[in-house]
Order: sequence, then C-alpha cells, then structure tokens
Amino acid sequence: MGLKWTMLKKFKKYIGSMGIKIFVVLISCFLVGTVQGQDSFWKRDKKFELPKITVTKSGPYIGLQRGKFNVLEFGLEGQYKKVKLIKPVTHALHMGFNYNFYKNVLGYDVGYWFKLGRVNLTYGVNFVYRTDFDQSRIGVIPVVGYKFWQLHLQTGMHIMTRATPTFPTNILFVSLRFVIINQRDVDIKK
Repeated sequence: MGLKWTMLKKFKKYIGSMGIKIFVVLISCFLVGTVQGQDSFWKRDKKFELPKITVTKSGPYIGLQRGKFNVLEFGLEGQYKKVKLIKPVTHALHMGFNYNFYKNVLGYDVGYWFKLGRVNLTYGVNFVYRTDFDQSRIGVIPVVGYKFWQLHLQTGMHIMTRATPTFPTNILFVSLRFVIINQRDVDIKK
C-alpha cells in the first residue's frame, strides 16, 4: 500500500500543478480578450505619427565644368528636402550662367535634380542656351551626379540643336559645384 499511496500522491501533485498552469492560461486568455474588447483602451482617436519635417535651403553656387573646354559656372540653387528616417527625398531647382573665357562662349542653364535616400545618386535635367555671339544653340542635358555636403559632382551630355561642327562647347562634361547656403527654413508639421 505504501507504494501505491506515494504514486497517488505524486500523481495528485502533478495534476494539481498542471491544473494551476491551465487555470492561469485560461484566465490570462479571458482577461486579454476582455481588455481587447475595450476600444477606448487600445485604440486612440488619433494615431501616433512622427512630425513631418521639411527643410528648404537656397543660395548661390560656383562651379567648374570640365570637358573639351573649361567653363566657369555661377548661379542660384534652391533645395527642398523631406526629412525621413528611411529614404529622405531631396528636390532642387537651379538657374545660372557659365562662361568660357578662352573661346568667348556664354551659356544659360535652368535645371532640376532629385535624390532618393541619403547616399544615392542624383538624377536631373538641364535646359541650356549657348552662344558665341555669332551663332547660338539650345539643348537639353540629362545629368547624373553625387551630392555630398555642399558639393555636387555631376556628369552629363549636351544634346543640342544643329550648328556648325566647330561650335566651342562641351559635349560630354563633368562639373563640380559648391552651393553656399545662405537661407535655410525648417518646417515641422505635427
């Protein structure tokens, strides 16, 4: 009898501890279901959202364009950036002029570029007008670049209207611009 009694005692103890565990699990499920039924506790009238931050910067730039000819660039650039934790977006508009001192060629540029992310490439397009004061050309330049700090390195190809083949302008080029930010506006919308 002693052996049966000890086995029965162990079985009751095992079932008792399992019973308590099952009871705790069932009560927990019941309480979680009851609390989830309370909409005012779990659901707020207004969702939590991070503030939307936009930064607008503008200022003059100075640059050097290298290709077949060296060209000095001056102009203005405005940048608009949506600050995000993941993939911020930057848009920019610029307008300026450039001058080739050796060949006496004056040019005007108006352009746009954008960048998706923090360290990604910039993609853009420029609309240009070039003249050597005898003849003139207009054209489009698709550009790809990389912007870091206030420096913007770009490369592109002039697609211009017909003129004499000896028109002194860069067909393929690399340019480096330094933007001097003198106006900065930070807008935070909650």
